[in-house]
Amino acid sequence: GPNAINAPIVGAGATTIVTGQLSLENTPTNVFSSIASSDSVPEVWLSFTSSVNGSVNLTSAVGFDGSWSIEVELDPLETQTNLSATLGFSGWQDASEPSITPVQFHLRPTTTSIVLDIRDAPTLTATLEGPLANKSIILIDDNIWVNGSALTSGANPVAMLGNLSFSMRSVGSGTDWIEVFNQTVNGTFSVQHFLTAAVAQIAAGEIELQVRFYPDSIEATDDANMSSGAPYLLRGWLQFTSQSVSQLRNTEAVVLVSMVDHRGVDTDLLASGNFDFSFNGSWVNTTVDPESETITLSWLLD
Repeated sequence: GPNAINAPIVGAGATTIVTGQLSLENTPTNVFSSIASSDSVPEVWLSFTSSVNGSVNLTSAVGFDGSWSIEVELDPLETQTNLSATLGFSGWQDASEPSITPVQFHLRPTTTSIVLDIRDAPTLTATLEGPLANKSIILIDDNIWVNGSALTSGANPVAMLGNLSFSMRSVGSGTDWIEVFNQTVNGTFSVQHFLTAAVAQIAAGEIELQVRFYPDSIEATDDANMSSGAPYLLRGWLQFTSQSVSQLRNTEAVVLVSMVDHRGVDTDLLASGNFDFSFNGSWVNTTVDPESETITLSWLLD
């Protein structure tokens, strides 16, 4: 179920995002759009004393809907306990009309006491292996293996139960991650997964990976460092379709050959290499590094 209000679970050795809502005491209680767009944006702050780093003060701007979020990053050696903290709003003054002497606050300051429930955070390690001798090459319609462990951080790590998510995308694309699988693991894991073309809707070529662990016991997550196996390459396949009309012997035959990849895409395939074509068992053409996804073939029919 949901976490207790004003008692967020925070991971020792992880970055946990604590979120909340600032509302007005009187109706309308949720009108912050004009306030959040002003020159003086109101802020929410969080203050507590870390057993490792001492006094900590963090702030967050208030969004247009009154929402706020604060990133809390704790040392792995942080004492696991219920840590008293103060959540506050320092007030806000509308200074948009300089000719009018403003009151001290148009929104009064307020504070509330909360508890940070400090718990073990996850530490995820993982490797990816494809079916070839070069394990960093993965194939469409073939198996991949993701091996590793999900443990608590700190001096005495123990196995953690949760979900392992494996995603990928074209390197440097900045597009949304495409999740390949998401399954339950507990501590050490070895996941074998068949990578289908229907799931791997990514162009062949260099890819980047995200392997993320979502523990059942805490909101904090951890991503595995996958740099040791980089660069990772996705090898797809091409499907060819030919177009021709009836041809006469001893004349020049013309055939159009078009290609699509495993996604069904026929543009920007960057297909490179030697493309050999045969007719009735005899070689008729080799096209090297075609400039487009449609190749025009011509040869003399016997």
